[in-house]
Amino acid sequence: MCNCKELPEWVAGDDGTEPFKSMSYILSVPDQYAIIVSCSDCKQNWWVNGSDKYSEGICVKIEPFDDIKDVNIEKFKYAKLIGKYGGLTDKKCMYQGCQNMGMKDIVFCPKCATEKNHIT
Repeated sequence: MCNCKELPEWVAGDDGTEPFKSMSYILSVPDQYAIIVSCSDCKQNWWVNGSDKYSEGICVKIEPFDDIKDVNIEKFKYAKLIGKYGGLTDKKCMYQGCQNMGMKDIVFCPKCATEKNHIT
């Protein structure tokens, strides 16, 4: 059984880490250095950005789609922010009620950092 529902909206990892390496490949998005995979148990789709020697990979939950143009890429700006601030930590974001993981070099998750603190 999968744990997609328990995972936050974005997770550190890439196509070589679990649970993403066991998921079904959907398509490649080469201009974004990403692939889209799907969980075979719950059908949750994930946008998986690869890691490199300068930043860790980020995996983001995405809604079902019929065409890649329908995918909301707004949240993928968070992937760049996560890389800029050293990746994700195992601690929750400091904003009350937020369940997302914070970033290593600041105490907020990418969403709260961007929307509430205007950090880019």
